[in-house]
Amino acid sequence: HLYLLINGIKVEVCDFISSFFGLNQCGDEKILICLNKKPNTELELCYLLAAESYNSVHIDYKIMSDDIMNAAKNNLAEYDFYESYASETCLVYISDKITVNYMDNIEIEAAIIFIFEIVMLQNSAISRTNQRIVDELTDNIDISLKTIEKMYVEFGRTIILWDKNIFNYSLAQKLANKIYTAFGNEELLNEYYRNQNYIEHIIELRSTLNSDREGRLLNVLAFILSISQLIQIVGSIVGFIKTFDIKILIFGGIGISSITLLIIFIALLRKHIKIKQVIK
Repeated sequence: HLYLLINGIKVEVCDFISSFFGLNQCGDEKILICLNKKPNTELELCYLLAAESYNSVHIDYKIMSDDIMNAAKNNLAEYDFYESYASETCLVYISDKITVNYMDNIEIEAAIIFIFEIVMLQNSAISRTNQRIVDELTDNIDISLKTIEKMYVEFGRTIILWDKNIFNYSLAQKLANKIYTAFGNEELLNEYYRNQNYIEHIIELRSTLNSDREGRLLNVLAFILSISQLIQIVGSIVGFIKTFDIKILIFGGIGISSITLLIIFIALLRKHIKIKQVIK
């Protein structure tokens, strides 16, 4: 609910960034809070991690979420000069080196901001492609393989973000991995894979149905072509009959029929002999 007051008009931050920088939101908002000391009570830290107002006069209840309570007890720090706590929504960074001078804090906060930024880019990359798949499934019945390929290529360009050794220091990488897990990126990635498999299944099913329709169409065309060829053959036979004497045709027909019957008789006789041999 954060907004900017521009010329007396309230403008939400996301709308301002979109119109001023041309950047659109991908995924849920995350918060980074930098403090020079730990909150006086664990409950206050829980409210920070839940991104909710603490001691608000408008509410008469308190947080009792196990996930938030556990996050407030789990210090993610890899060094002793700071503390770090993370939930699915918020990252709290605490260092006594942070002062009221914002310019002096830049150097102190730069490292955690950089780690936070990489994890957020990972989150955005997954969210963007996943949302596009959901939109295609919702709005586009005739989704094409070309569209799917384009989405996969775009997601593949973020592969550099998934390198396990993206940071120069292993402890920085471990902290990033912990934040990655706390932000639910792994669950988001699994959701993306599930949607990806579903849309691939739809494409495969549609391809099978199209092949079946094409097969039936080819069978119809082949039947029509066969009828056409049969009509031509019958016409040729009729024309051939007209050019010969009827007696010759009758004797010829009797001869062909006799030969055919003889072949059938011989085939049946051989089959009968083979059956007897098998029985013996």
